[in-house]
Amino acid sequence: APYNKWTYCVMNIFPDHMEVYKDGVLLCNHALTHPMRKSRGKIYIGNVDYPFIGAIAEVAVANSVLDSGQVRANLNEIKNVIPNM
Repeated sequence: APYNKWTYCVMNIFPDHMEVYKDGVLLCNHALTHPMRKSRGKIYIGNVDYPFIGAIAEVAVANSVLDSGQVRANLNEIKNVIPNM
């Protein structure tokens, strides 16, 4: 994510792969080497070698995925509230 700029990021997690969107555009569709399962473990942003350092304004976790149309629709709603995004 760019420094000091608002970014809309969506990560859809499936049992065998994940999709990452940045500002409404699909950045990657990445295969997972191990299936994702329900876990009581913590969710981290970043990883051990490159942890995220910065401010996070809002986070939402849902039990459903967003298709590309829903991602774009959400981004357009946000742009109506934050016009200089």
